[in-house]
Amino acid sequence: MSTAIIDRIKKEIENINTDTIKEGIGFVSNVGDGIAEIEGLSDAEMMEMVVFDESGDRELSEILNSADSLFGLILNLEEDVIKVVILGDAGRVSEGMKVRRTNKLLSIPVGEDI
Repeated sequence: MSTAIIDRIKKEIENINTDTIKEGIGFVSNVGDGIAEIEGLSDAEMMEMVVFDESGDRELSEILNSADSLFGLILNLEEDVIKVVILGDAGRVSEGMKVRRTNKLLSIPVGEDI
């Protein structure tokens, strides 16, 4: 093997970006009566908003900025599963669908007029 190739490989290895971003992703294991059971979101918090990823391949920021995003609210934390109230058309949620944490608790903005 030529030394130019080895040097180039070494340079690529030295410049590789190993930064990782931890993103909470789970999957719908069961859905019914407006409630979805989610597996895989071990770090989720009570009253946290989640978003259902209907396409399965979009980035979280893209989903959050979409006008037709479907959100859910975590109301029950169990050992193996999280139960989420679907805040919208529950018919759009199906088993196996990706669910992403938003890392935001449910909040309602208020102002002086209220």
